[in-house]
Amino acid sequence: AYVYLIYGMYCCFNITTREAGVPEAVLIRAACPLEGIETMRALRQQKKPVKSLNEKNLLSGPGRLCSGMGLGREHNGLVLTGEELYLCEGIAVPPEQIAAKVKPSVVAILTYNNTTSASGSGVVMGEDSTHTYTYFLTCAHMLDGFTNAVVQLEDETQYDAEIVGYDNRTDIGVVRVKATGFTAAEFGDSTQLQVGNDVYAIGNPGGTSFYGSFTEGIVSAIDRPVNSELGYTQVCIQHTAAINSGNSGGALVNEYGQVIGINSSKIAEDSFEGMGFAVPIATAKSVAESIIANGYVPGRPMLGIQYTSVYSNSTYAVIAQIADLPKGSIVISSIAQNSSFSGTDIQAGDIITQVNGKDLETSDSLREVVDSASVGDKLTLTVCRVSANYEIQREQVEITLVEDKGDTVYSSGSSQSGQDSGNGFGGFNWPF
Repeated sequence: AYVYLIYGMYCCFNITTREAGVPEAVLIRAACPLEGIETMRALRQQKKPVKSLNEKNLLSGPGRLCSGMGLGREHNGLVLTGEELYLCEGIAVPPEQIAAKVKPSVVAILTYNNTTSASGSGVVMGEDSTHTYTYFLTCAHMLDGFTNAVVQLEDETQYDAEIVGYDNRTDIGVVRVKATGFTAAEFGDSTQLQVGNDVYAIGNPGGTSFYGSFTEGIVSAIDRPVNSELGYTQVCIQHTAAINSGNSGGALVNEYGQVIGINSSKIAEDSFEGMGFAVPIATAKSVAESIIANGYVPGRPMLGIQYTSVYSNSTYAVIAQIADLPKGSIVISSIAQNSSFSGTDIQAGDIITQVNGKDLETSDSLREVVDSASVGDKLTLTVCRVSANYEIQREQVEITLVEDKGDTVYSSGSSQSGQDSGNGFGGFNWPF
């Protein structure tokens, strides 16, 4: 006899075998999807042949599922063929079961140095190959500037953690503890999300006093560009699940109890409500794996400056009009310590008008050229400097694109700062 597993909200399936020589089939019924998943795992541990069958394949694959999956009556009856155990996945899980499943995989991340501290959330990724360390996903802004980290569980058990690395460009960071036995999260496929899908946020808003808070909402937008405080443009999942300070690094979960995002930010203004943003898990996992392997995400080029549009400041806007500068001209507001500009006479306040002899058509034109290039490529820039009497001096500068390791420090004039504010140029500083 072969063992077949089918589960659903109603467990009202008919099962038929079409394999010659199969005397009987054993039907294991589960009361809920999570019970079905646990049964599947147990069978796999017993070396039973298992094949997952997701909802997309139900209408055309070897299995057809009845109305317990929300399909029509014409699909009633499940047909199983071959010597495999077919698990029909993709059934939405009740919220209370999602909370019970995911909460053990969400922890508190506490960071501190000699002068300040922060409290946020983290998600259990899993153990290393030697089963010595457990890795946790969190947000880069929870780690940037801090030297020490602690992982805390709901029962207040604490583990000293090592900051493995972080990436400000995506706001993803990784810590690890020298301990095992944590419940790893199940990661879903964030590329399959659709506007209107149910989602749930789990984290620690306001700190550990509200440990493991569980809220629900829907996906409001996919691939929403969000500008971080450091000026990077992050592509996020916009959602309505309530999140607050302390949710950073916590889980955004789909209706199957799978983590599909890492909560990163929200718009915290009186005129906005229900606008939270999460880094898609596809991005978070890829970045985290690079951080674990390399300490950073390799191979990303940057020019090594922060800038603002020439039209973001009224004085520069007038100068640009009088001098007939290209409409996409940008003003350098700060220069990274490792930029090719460091050590040259190029300085904050200079205007870039051309790249490789072509006018900048928009303020994003130079960024697009950089993003399509490689580390080590050379660019020729036309740079203008405005003198005290508003005369413009032009020069050609050849620069070499450097590697963006996600921890770039910028300087404006002779000062050095992780983020430059009050520079007098107006508008926002965009790094690239």
